[in-house]
Amino acid sequence: MRSVLNISLPASTVRDIKREVKSGGYASVSEYIRQIIRDRQEDQLLKEIKKERAAGLTKLHSLRDLMK
Repeated sequence: MRSVLNISLPASTVRDIKREVKSGGYASVSEYIRQIIRDRQEDQLLKEIKKERAAGLTKLHSLRDLMK
């Protein structure tokens, strides 16, 4: 289920986002924002894997290891 979230952004940020959507092959501003969120979540997960590896708690090296 999807929910709508309204946010206020400076006009310059909106222009930058719309430019990225147009040039980056995104279907919409929403898709662009969702991709940014997915990228951030992936980065957070990778950081967690690195911390766990350093502590000897996991043998995972990357997100691909989760798919094995």
